[in-house]
Amino acid sequence: MKKKVLIPTTFEEDTKTALRLATDIYQGSAAEITLCTISEISDSITELLFLDAKDHIDVSKRDAIISFWNQHKKAAHEKAEVSLHHQFGLSQPKFNRMMERFEPDMVVVPQSFQQSPEYIHQFALRLFHTSRYPMMLLPGNAETVKGIQRALYLDESQQQASSVAVQQYPFHVIHKSMVEGQEYGSTRTIVEKMQIDLIVKPKRKKGLPVEHDRDAGTFGLPILTI
Repeated sequence: MKKKVLIPTTFEEDTKTALRLATDIYQGSAAEITLCTISEISDSITELLFLDAKDHIDVSKRDAIISFWNQHKKAAHEKAEVSLHHQFGLSQPKFNRMMERFEPDMVVVPQSFQQSPEYIHQFALRLFHTSRYPMMLLPGNAETVKGIQRALYLDESQQQASSVAVQQYPFHVIHKSMVEGQEYGSTRTIVEKMQIDLIVKPKRKKGLPVEHDRDAGTFGLPILTI
C-alpha cells in the first residue's frame, strides 16, 4: 500500500529536508507526497471569482523546490511522486475535508511553516497537532538531519505507550520509561549516549502545540507526535 505524506509549506529551503526525510522514512515505497500551501480567502468578490494559487505563493520558490525534487528523484532513483495542493481558507470543517481527502500517514512540518507569521498557518499548525494524524516537526537546523535510525519515545510509562503506532515506522524506537533509572540519567544524556535522531511523543488532545514543549525542543531534533 502506498504511503501518503502531507507537507505544509511556504516553499522555503527546509522544504527540501522535509522531502528527503519523507522519502527516507518510507524508503522503497512509491509514496505520494503532497506539498500543501494555505492562504486566506479575500473578501473581494472579484478576487473570489478568479481564485488562483499563483497569486498567493512565491512561484519562483515553488519552481526551485520542484526542480530540486526532480533532480533528487533522478539521482536517488526515488519512486515517490510529488503533487501540489493549495488550500484557500481554513476552518475546522475545511481542514477535516482536506485531511479526509489526502488521508496522510504522516504530516511533516518544516520549521519555516512553524515560524510563519501568517495567522492561517498558525491556525493550521494547531489543527494538525490536535488531529489524529502523526505529525513530525522539523527543527531549525533541519539541514543537518540526514536520516533517522533511532528514536526516543518520551512515554510516561510502558503501559501508556502506543506500541502499535510506534512499531509501524522503520526506525528503532527506545522507550524512555524502559531506560530511566539506569546509568543514562537525564533525557539529554540518553539522547547523546544512545545517538538519538528523533524524539517521539504522544499527542496531546488539549493544551499547547508541540512547539512549546521545551524539554523536547531543546535537543535540536525532529519531533514526531503520534
